[in-house]
Formats: sequence, structure tokens, C-alpha cells
Amino acid sequence: MPTFAIAPSPRRRRLAWSGALFLAFDALLISVVIVWITGGQHLGLAAAFFAVGVLVSGLLAAVVARPPKVQLDKGVLQVEAGFQQLKLPISEARLRRIDLRDWPEAKRPATMGAPRWWQSGDAMGWQRDRDGQRWFAILPGLLPAVQVESSDGERLLLCPTDPEAFIAALRRAGAREA
Repeated sequence: MPTFAIAPSPRRRRLAWSGALFLAFDALLISVVIVWITGGQHLGLAAAFFAVGVLVSGLLAAVVARPPKVQLDKGVLQVEAGFQQLKLPISEARLRRIDLRDWPEAKRPATMGAPRWWQSGDAMGWQRDRDGQRWFAILPGLLPAVQVESSDGERLLLCPTDPEAFIAALRRAGAREA
């Protein structure tokens, strides 16, 4: 069962860990308030609250910043990104290479349009195009990508770190290039 690496989204990772740092700082402030209100009698409670805050924020950031997983198993491409999953049969799939920098602004997912400081500027998970058709995206930025369209109409658009190896593996599984 080959697993494929996906180009990482550094901005998503940076935002997740920045949020974790903010939550840990918030837990520290609440711990200080606990010590101040109780007059120093509940130092253990304050320390425990801070430790739990740091642990929870770190775990949350690790989950949010987790890279997508793409595996090929028994003719099915299994994709997991951002708590969402897609299983795509490859036997009659069509492959197409796309350079997202050449895509018109109107075809790009809205989250990739003009990222703000709180947006990651990528597209992970289910998207809808202007015609209302759903497709699954793993796009960490405006990079070269591969579009996989299965015979049942499901579409996947992703940016593997090694597109040639990805396409070769899908061809071996029965996909054809469009």
C-alpha cells in the first residue's frame, strides 16, 4: 500500500501553532488569576490548569497542522485531509496535470483567493465549483497539481511532492491520463 507525500502547508502549520501558543498563554493568565484570587493557597490547582491548557492546545495544534494522508490500496485511492475523507476507485480514473498558477481566479477555491492573516491560503477538503459540482482538494498553495476524476464523477485535485511517482503509481493501478 503506497503512501504519497503531499506538499506541506507551512502557513497552516504556522497558524495552528500560533493558536496553540495563544491558548497556552491564556491558560497561564488564568492560572495567575487563580493564584491571585486564592491568595496563593491553590498553587497546585493553578499549575494543573496551566499544564492541561498547554497539553490541550498542543494536541489541538498537532491535529490541525497534521499533513494530509494519501494511500493507494487495492485499486482505491484513500485520501484524508482536515477530518474529511475520500475513497476514489482508480480502475477507470482519468488523470490530468494542472498548474494552479495558470488557473483563473474564478476557478480557484475561495480560501485560496486573498488570504488574510487568519486564513491559511490553502484548500483542504470538499469544495464546490461555480456550477455547484463537488470536488475534493488538497492544495497547499498555487503549485503544480494533479487532477484525478473517477468513473463515478468524483474529482480530486492535489499537489503531491513527487507528481511523476504519483502518476506512475496511479497508471499501474489502471488510471489513464486525459
